[in-house]
Amino acid sequence: MTKKAIVTQVTRNPKGDYTNKQGKQMYCWNIMFDNQDAGETHSMTADKCRFVQNQEHQYEIEPIMSKNNPDEVWKYRIKYVDPPEN
Repeated sequence: MTKKAIVTQVTRNPKGDYTNKQGKQMYCWNIMFDNQDAGETHSMTADKCRFVQNQEHQYEIEPIMSKNNPDEVWKYRIKYVDPPEN
């Protein structure tokens, strides 16, 4: 489900960086919204995230379940959704 909210915080989280299957470095960002949604997203650049603080964005949020307890949400993945073309 696509949601829309204003981004209240964008913070780099180097602990969440990783190299993907294609060998590209992915950089982790923690995102918070004014509707209390929060989670992680990744970008291919360490100095720029598609989510911009104080701007409204469309996104999808997906729970990532705990490996130790499959019934428990470990964290949330935030996926940027491109705005519709006019």
